[in-house]
Amino acid sequence: MNHLELIIENLHLLISLNTSFKLGALDGQEWQNPGAVEAVHKLAEEGKLPHLCEAFVAFCGGALETWERFLIEFEAGAEHDSAFMASTNDANEGAPGSCQLHTCQKPLTSMHLHNAQAQFKQNKTQAFINATFTAVDHQYTMRKACEWQSAGLEVKRCADLVQHDQQEVAVKRWRQTECAEKGAAEDAQLDGVAMVVMSESEFLMLLNTALTDQVNLHRQLNPLVPKRYTLKKKQALYRLDVSNFGVMGQAG
Repeated sequence: MNHLELIIENLHLLISLNTSFKLGALDGQEWQNPGAVEAVHKLAEEGKLPHLCEAFVAFCGGALETWERFLIEFEAGAEHDSAFMASTNDANEGAPGSCQLHTCQKPLTSMHLHNAQAQFKQNKTQAFINATFTAVDHQYTMRKACEWQSAGLEVKRCADLVQHDQQEVAVKRWRQTECAEKGAAEDAQLDGVAMVVMSESEFLMLLNTALTDQVNLHRQLNPLVPKRYTLKKKQALYRLDVSNFGVMGQAG
């Protein structure tokens, strides 16, 4: 704040040919961009920045007001002392990373035990236990822990993961088989199709099924040929055939 007040009252510290970073910069260190400072001074000297001083004073004055409001929030006893703001906008953002680190350090720990330990720490359960638990409460808690541990929760969780992976593999293999069968059926259909030369008018009279067969024949020779459904008009398909192969075809 004192530096801003000094700059407002003594603009020559920044806006003059004799400007020095030792007095003009807040930290007294070298300008971060000396070329920019020299360029501004040159333009001001040439009279190309007639409102530079007024604009700079207004800028420093606004910054000074903001700093005054900002510093009030950090005074002793201010509302800032009792305020809390989370380091992230998602309370669970660090949970996957913590789980991964815990798994690397203790690979034999079950997921249920990891979750229980995380909850125990996050909820400050130990302080609650120390303040309220009796001997009966401890016995009940240990009995429940034994019941949950003997219930085989981790075994069931791992079995569910294996079952899910097996289902994903089965679906993928079924899709691959279906795709292969479809390709084989298309190849068998094209075995009875031949390319023949015809005029544009004859080509435009072909039915859509015949056009599709010709496109698929061309795709066997050149995979870069677009698929039939991407070619909406017969004229575009005709020009494509002529440019790629120079022949027209129809079902034989």
